[in-house]
Amino acid sequence: MNETTRKQFLPLSIGRALALQAMYQAEANSSAGRDWADLLDSYCEETQIELSSEERDGAIRFALRLFYGLSERLSELDQKLNKALDRRTLKNTTLVDRNILRVGAYEALFIKTPKAVVISEAIELALQFGSKNSIRFINGVLDRVVSASEEQGDAAEKNSLDSSKLPEPSSGNEGSLS
Repeated sequence: MNETTRKQFLPLSIGRALALQAMYQAEANSSAGRDWADLLDSYCEETQIELSSEERDGAIRFALRLFYGLSERLSELDQKLNKALDRRTLKNTTLVDRNILRVGAYEALFIKTPKAVVISEAIELALQFGSKNSIRFINGVLDRVVSASEEQGDAAEKNSLDSSKLPEPSSGNEGSLS
């Protein structure tokens, strides 16, 4: 990995892992009054990867963006994820898998990171934190969630009015309501 690529992508990858850890912590333990920036900073110190201060700051900023955005849209994301699950609900998945799915879905749907990147990064998180069954499961669910969102977006785009094809307003008042 060259230096430019490292500076561009490493903080994002680490930020995803940090956001996952924060989501796990928030769900597993009481999170009231917690200073998430300090917690993420301590998680960042625990990584085995040496980071410059710029990379570290970037990772923490991205993790906070994911964490707070995900927290705000949690019920909406869970609804979309539950629709994509086959014969299961999020409540029946492991805490790790559930939060990997949430981080990936949030990033794909609201940050608009490309689907292939989201799935690849989620698989990396599953390799690092999940079980051997996590990889296929997470890949399939995220693919369904993102594909469904893309299909809805395409349908909405086709159904929207194209103002360039609307007739010009007439200068008279025919058809007026007055």
